[in-house]
Amino acid sequence: EVEARNIEAQLALYLQDIDAQGDEQEEYKLKKAAIQEALLVYQEEEVQLQQQIREAEITRKANESAKEELQGQMTDLKVKVAGTFQEKQFLQEQLLRFDADLEVAVQELESNRLMLQQLDQDLQTNELESMKQLESLNHNHIKKLECTERIEFTRAERAEWLKKLELEENETREHRIGLKRVEEKLHQTEVKSNRQDVELDNLLKKLAEDYELSFELAKQRYAIPEDIPETQNIVRELKKQMALLGDVNLGAIEEYARVSERFYFLSKQKEDLIEAKTTLYHVIREMDEEMSKKFSKTFEAIREQFVRVFSKLFNGGRADLILADPERILETGIEIVAQPPGKKLQNLQLLSGGERALTAIALLFAILHIKPVPFCVLDEVEAALDESNVTRFAEYLREFSMETQFIVVTHRKGTMHEADVLYGITMEEGGVSKLVSVRLDEDDALESA
Repeated sequence: EVEARNIEAQLALYLQDIDAQGDEQEEYKLKKAAIQEALLVYQEEEVQLQQQIREAEITRKANESAKEELQGQMTDLKVKVAGTFQEKQFLQEQLLRFDADLEVAVQELESNRLMLQQLDQDLQTNELESMKQLESLNHNHIKKLECTERIEFTRAERAEWLKKLELEENETREHRIGLKRVEEKLHQTEVKSNRQDVELDNLLKKLAEDYELSFELAKQRYAIPEDIPETQNIVRELKKQMALLGDVNLGAIEEYARVSERFYFLSKQKEDLIEAKTTLYHVIREMDEEMSKKFSKTFEAIREQFVRVFSKLFNGGRADLILADPERILETGIEIVAQPPGKKLQNLQLLSGGERALTAIALLFAILHIKPVPFCVLDEVEAALDESNVTRFAEYLREFSMETQFIVVTHRKGTMHEADVLYGITMEEGGVSKLVSVRLDEDDALESA
């Protein structure tokens, strides 16, 4: 459009120049006509003067007395004729110059006409191109509106699927909780059953060793007593009476030899165990020293990273890790103190649930900085965070994903917004689960288009 306006302005200037040259050409034509008329007048006067000269010569011949007067008149006429001739030559030269100027003006007019035709063609071409561009622009605008509608429809559909997925995951979680309870009850039942099996085995073994009876034989020989406690008291009394009788050991010598050999063997084993114990304690002390050094080094590294990550996740504030008993490095506890922005420094237990969760996440990221892993699975770690903290957590997770691949189980939109790929399980048909995946980088590219 700007180029078309420039061409129209140039065309207007050329038209003004052509009009001005036309006016000059008309003026030249009028001057030429006036000069031609004056030339004709001078030619007629020249003819008249020549006629008068001839008449004067005739008169001179006829009238000698008027010779001098006629000669004077003739001289004047000759002077007048010479002036007229000079003026005629000047007018002819001026006429030739006007003809040349007129020819140049005609050539310029023809050139301007050709240029005007070219400008008209260029203007028509530019108008056609402008119309094509306008049509293309309207077409692209319509396409953009259609893409926007499709994107909105896709977003609404995705939100609906996410809601359905959340409901199904809640139901699945409830089923898992119920299944876990049933499994715990089953485990308790199995433990109880195993305990009873062990007790039964002990009783059967005791029955076989003490009474040399099997369960089936004892069941056949002896009926089940009606008063079991009373029967147990009777058995104890009988055992006491048997103990008072004493034992008669006929194989005491052989038993002594066997016991002595056993004692020597056990003594040797005891010495070996004491030596092994001493060696083991020495190794344990060396391991404790090495673990203390490594723990102190790792603790300081994690502490520095924790201070930095905490400040970044909370957008300010400060935190620290403190050993409860630095003298007993392997047995000491670790206290976490934190000071979110706008609050005083306090123990982790005194913070709100969201602040405790974000502090724990900061500690996790600090450990990952010191000990990177190929991938990490996070299961709803940001569930207790508010939206602003979820956003900062997701942005930091995005930055950290350059080193570690994260698999995050979440229901928070802020975390899902920073994800590359979303996976979900849907059940379009009864009993048939289907994995659904969404690549968010392709959605972002579609939005930018």
